[in-house]
Amino acid sequence: MSSCRTIEAFDAECSALSLVLQGLTSDDLARPTNCPPWTLHELVVHIADSISVPEVAMSRLAGALRQGSAADYYRRPERHTDEYREGNVERTRRRAATIPPETAAAFFRDVWHRTSRAFACLTSSNESRLPAAP
Repeated sequence: MSSCRTIEAFDAECSALSLVLQGLTSDDLARPTNCPPWTLHELVVHIADSISVPEVAMSRLAGALRQGSAADYYRRPERHTDEYREGNVERTRRRAATIPPETAAAFFRDVWHRTSRAFACLTSSNESRLPAAP
């Protein structure tokens, strides 16, 4: 998949989630999820933080992807340890506590837009150096 198509797919998925989030109430966001022990609010914050890639890290990410795939990134052995998971849950809960549930949809939308712009800048400046699409 080309870089442009990847960004388009990313934007389409984020847009769909953003539309759903806009229709949720604070009570909806307080509900538990199928990703225990998180509430929906905490899961939204986790997703937003997961797609938020600081611009300074973009070139490192591009380099890492040239040597493997996004799936390889998520297959890292440390991700399967209790310590990693517990730390991830605690970081997310602390972060979610700073974001009022009524602003979760706007928070997600803002992170999505910043990340999409950063990816667009990365691909336009590095398109010739990225690996060819399969």
